[in-house]
Amino acid sequence: MLKIIYAGTPEFALPALQALIAGEDEVVAVYTQPDRPAGRGRKLQPGPVKSVALEHRLPVYQPLNFADPADVDLLRGFDADLMVVAAYGLLLPSVILGAPRLGCINLHASLLPRWRGASPIQQAILAGDERTGISLMQMEPGLDSGPILASRALDIDGQWSAGDLHDRLAPLAAELLEASLGDIENLLARAPGRKTRPRSPTHPDYKNSRPGSTGPNRRRSWRARSVRITPGRSATLTSVPTACGCGVPWPRPAKRAIGPGGFWRTTGKAYESPAGRVACA
Repeated sequence: MLKIIYAGTPEFALPALQALIAGEDEVVAVYTQPDRPAGRGRKLQPGPVKSVALEHRLPVYQPLNFADPADVDLLRGFDADLMVVAAYGLLLPSVILGAPRLGCINLHASLLPRWRGASPIQQAILAGDERTGISLMQMEPGLDSGPILASRALDIDGQWSAGDLHDRLAPLAAELLEASLGDIENLLARAPGRKTRPRSPTHPDYKNSRPGSTGPNRRRSWRARSVRITPGRSATLTSVPTACGCGVPWPRPAKRAIGPGGFWRTTGKAYESPAGRVACA
């Protein structure tokens, strides 16, 4: 039986936590992001993982980061065998990655190396990918760059929104975790050298995109998810227009005037708005 520390925050991380609670291993602590203001009253609200952990009387810890040596010592004090991370929302320092006996593993919502980072589900929908999945990886200081231990693939229906894909990937992550824990020591022993290296757009992994997509940063129009505007005018967009109906949120809420043939930029990426259309992310 393994002594496990679990780290996660949003709903995506719930099925994996529930699988651990129902399993034979012992969850000795749950780490999650600090409570955030929510609702009209802007009162502090716990995240989904915290709520479920408290229901099962598991100890919950919410450090802002691990800069305080006391937080590091506290985690080390659990003498855990393994730390399982799923959408925790915090880049773990090396001192934490090396604290459990077997280190830390992460459930990531993409088939790495495609779509590293914090929004792999939205990126897969934006790119029109036909296939995605869950990667179980050994964590290291780099961003989603550790050795891949196991993975599960999932075909994407062209009508799915990011929410639809989320609801299918979350339980898939729990299934992958359950299937891997029994052999986790062997998986980790074989892990060195299995890094997630960057790949060019010509690599076979990129062939799971629909025609017209040749990489994560390609400037293109999303014909299936776009809104017509009158050429020569501009459109002010604050969220997904109701006429679009795709239900996919913008990468970052923005109020921008966009003219035909122009570009709107968010988080450093540019999306093309050809004549008469506005890119819908």
